[in-house]
Amino acid sequence: MTEINKGEVNRLPGTTVPWNEIVEKMEMEDISLEESIRLFERGVRLTRYCSEKLDEAEGKITMILERNTHNEKKTTFDID
Repeated sequence: MTEINKGEVNRLPGTTVPWNEIVEKMEMEDISLEESIRLFERGVRLTRYCSEKLDEAEGKITMILERNTHNEKKTTFDID
């Protein structure tokens, strides 16, 4: 799993604040190259983390839907 700062994780659900902060800082004219690279790396970590969480959620949803589909096939009803 992608390494990410715990404070960043707590701010991720439902918010874009970490990305907004990164963009604002990177748009500053007096930012150093080293700081720009550090912020870019932070953005990449956040993006990877979110991607992993979305993949996990997609996997869970797929599993639930497959389980539900499997159960529906087992159940048959005769309406006579």
